[in-house]
Amino acid sequence: MSVICTREDNFAVYYTEDGTINFTGEKAIWSGVLGQEGSQKVMFNFPEDVIPTHIRFDLGFNKEQGDITVEKFKLDYYGKSFEAKGSDFLKYFIQNDSVKTEINEVNGTITILKNPKGFSPPFYYPHQALLDEISKITN
Repeated sequence: MSVICTREDNFAVYYTEDGTINFTGEKAIWSGVLGQEGSQKVMFNFPEDVIPTHIRFDLGFNKEQGDITVEKFKLDYYGKSFEAKGSDFLKYFIQNDSVKTEINEVNGTITILKNPKGFSPPFYYPHQALLDEISKITN
């Protein structure tokens, strides 16, 4: 994926292979993100024998994280791929209501809102449209 993230952070992709959304830490891929003003690529490489059925996207583990702009994201599987603009993020991922964020759908910017009760990283469950795209490239 291509993102703009001004503070160092860690993003994660959780996945399942059984058609459920029962995500666990055993099936998570982490990637460090540099704090910088410009665009950067963030890669999540699945183990070679994994064919995910569902993907959850977690971001913003840095409690002081500012806005994060998702410019685009892409899934590749043995020569087949699916790519979407960051402005289409909510067409493919469902916002978790327990962690408040604001998403500018025009440019793909995610603003993590401060919670006085404590910090929780925002995460996004897959929307059916993403599941359909995963199925297209893995079958």
